Amino acid sequence: MDLTLLFRYEVDTSGAVGAGGCGQLWRGHDRLLNRPVAIKTIRDELATDRRAIRSFEQEAIAAARLSTQNPHVLSVLDLGRLEDWYYQVLEWIPPAIGGRPDISSLTGACTVVRARQIMMHISDAVSTAHARGIVHSDIAPWNVLYRADIDRYLLTDFGLARVVEKDLLSIPSRSLLVGGRRPFLPAYARDSFDVSKATDVYALAITFWTLLSGERNMALGEEIPGVIPVVAEQRDAPIQARQLLTRFVECHDPTDTVADFKARVEEIPVR
Repeated sequence: MDLTLLFRYEVDTSGAVGAGGCGQLWRGHDRLLNRPVAIKTIRDELATDRRAIRSFEQEAIAAARLSTQNPHVLSVLDLGRLEDWYYQVLEWIPPAIGGRPDISSLTGACTVVRARQIMMHISDAVSTAHARGIVHSDIAPWNVLYRADIDRYLLTDFGLARVVEKDLLSIPSRSLLVGGRRPFLPAYARDSFDVSKATDVYALAITFWTLLSGERNMALGEEIPGVIPVVAEQRDAPIQARQLLTRFVECHDPTDTVADFKARVEEIPVR
């Protein structure tokens, strides 16, 4: 794809600033509205794959509609086609944490207060998605962005989304990729990719745990230890944090809801 042919958007073609399962991300500038944007394109080798294109369209439509309903979903501003190539235009989020726009560098480096704020923001976004029949299925720190100027966390990357209720998208819900990040899925879904609203709740809980204690917890499976270390603060997490993890990881249930999860997060003391 010759990105210089995108008349409205000036694209920095010196190198992609990010890459995902089937796409690449470029920094750009909207000449018409005079603002920075991110341009997402399908990888060259997938440009003619109908499943990739369908998944790419689904991601854009889901995120665009959800972002108008919830401030914690990254905005998709445009979906277009240049010859045989498809592209999305996204809200540009400047790198703010560890030189990255996402919060992955906070893994094992997050205070309880900040982790609580992140989970409140993202579970709010997931709640809106679930209300519209959308299962994200790839919730993890790499798919949470931080907009520093307004102190807001944003959920992004609906490339693996599943539509469990046909009230949002008119195109078939068939993702190109199979499975999200295995440690963020309950055991029964890691190979079958049997995702649901409850598996999103499980991923939220694992994300919370990872922010506090680091990736090393992933080797522990689904058994919650007696204490949850907060590495950044060199102390144990409040008992309410361990109770949350016990409830939504160790005692994961297919009926788990985001509302129940948010209620437990709110119980975690901020001091």
